[in-house]
Amino acid sequence: MKKLKIIAQLSLLFFLFSCNNNVNEYYTDGLEKHEADTINGDYYEYYENGALKISGFYKNQKKDSVWIKYFKNGTIQVKQQFENGIENGFCIVYDEDGNLIMDGKYVNGRLYIAPVDSGL
Repeated sequence: MKKLKIIAQLSLLFFLFSCNNNVNEYYTDGLEKHEADTINGDYYEYYENGALKISGFYKNQKKDSVWIKYFKNGTIQVKQQFENGIENGFCIVYDEDGNLIMDGKYVNGRLYIAPVDSGL
């Protein structure tokens, strides 16, 4: 079961950071999903309940620096570094209780995963 949970988390991670982010998206009730004036600078995306979902930074219209994905309960799900739109640097994945699931590193878009003692 833990292996399935890890696979699901990793799938979400890859989906999350490969999505095309439209700056002007809204929920059906009119609440803004994203908060960014342009595609350069700080970026914030929210859950329907208003809780922070994603925080990051765009430089020259590309993901740059540290991006963080949060669970609805506010704990960090993923911390990942980007450089010029490419995954480059650390990639850390946690479960909803804050336990480390994966500690990896991207080098020019290629993921290298460090062993984590997960009890599997």
